[in-house]
Formats: sequence, structure tokens, C-alpha cells
Amino acid sequence: MEESRKCADTCKINNSFSNKRIKKVKLFHDELCEDAVFKDPTEKFKTTVFYPALDILNIQIKDRFESMKYVRNYFSFLEPQEMLNSTDEEFVEAASKLANKYEEDISSAICGQIVSFKNIVVGEIIQQKITKITDIAKFLLMDNNFLTAERSFSKLKLIKSYLRSTMSQKRLTNLAVLSIECDRSQKLDLDSVIRKFMNYRQRRTKPV
Repeated sequence: MEESRKCADTCKINNSFSNKRIKKVKLFHDELCEDAVFKDPTEKFKTTVFYPALDILNIQIKDRFESMKYVRNYFSFLEPQEMLNSTDEEFVEAASKLANKYEEDISSAICGQIVSFKNIVVGEIIQQKITKITDIAKFLLMDNNFLTAERSFSKLKLIKSYLRSTMSQKRLTNLAVLSIECDRSQKLDLDSVIRKFMNYRQRRTKPV
């Protein structure tokens, strides 16, 4: 409540509760505690608003992360600390559990592959002081992200302009390869390429 009052003061919100006249109601011996009349407006706010709001918030947070916790139980063996502390048998058992859970997407051969993966990555975990599984993903995908994907998209933006909006996929792919491998394409003998192309066209159009 004190933190709520400070937050209200910061936001310039009135945090005082006005006293209202309490109606005198005859009490009976079989009445429940829910029927009690609050004399202090602050206590009434705590009981009717503040505590119920905290209960709802607590339940919603638990429900929100329940599914994530369920998924984490299957993938937790891939965390760096788990790799360092678990044996190969425990690692294979966890991988087998994951393969059985997602049998339509993951082959049972993952058990042997995952042990090889562990033996390869453990050295990097110790050397690079990796503590999160996302760091392993960044380490494994670094070359692909920075050298392949980004270069491909930047070249695609240069090639497929509004003047070439109707270009076919095959021609676009060929131009993209030439643009990406520009160093090699510049070394080509264009005269020789043109002659081969013309000979090929003549053979195709030669009448029977």
C-alpha cells in the first residue's frame, strides 16, 4: 500500500479516501464475515479492491507462464549449464524424451546427434563463458545471418526494382547469383559466353 501511495503521489493522483456515513444495520448471529461493515475506508479499499486485484494478477501470471514452463521442461537439457553438469546417459535420456514428445517433427536419430553436438559445443561453452541457450544459437548461426541472409536480401533489393516487378523467379535467381558472385562474374569472358549463347539459340531455332 505504501508503494501504491508513492506511485499515486508521483502521478498526482488523489490517494485519500473520504469517510462516508455508515448505515446502522441490525446484526444477526448467523451473518458471515463478508457482510461485515468497514469503518475505515482504507481497510475497505484493501479488502474489496487491492487484495482481489493482487490475487487476480498472481493467478494470471501463473497461467501466462505455465505453457512456457511446460515447454522448457523438454528443452532445458540444451542449456549450457545442463550440458556441463549432465552425463551422456542423462543427455540421451532427455533427447529421447524430446523426440517422443515431438515424434512427427524430430527423428529418434537425434539421440546420437545430440551427444556429438554436446561434445563439440562444450569446449566453446567453457571458453566463451556461455550461460544462455540463446548465446549458443547466435554462435551457431552467426555466419549464416551476417554473410548469407543479409547479403542476399541486400542484393535482392538492388536487383528487383519497380522496373523489374514482373521478373520471373528463375531469372531473378540467376541475376542474384551473378550479383552476389560479382568478383567471379567479372572474370568471365563475355565474348565467349555470348558466342555459346548464340550457337545454342541457333540450334534451337534451326528448321527441320
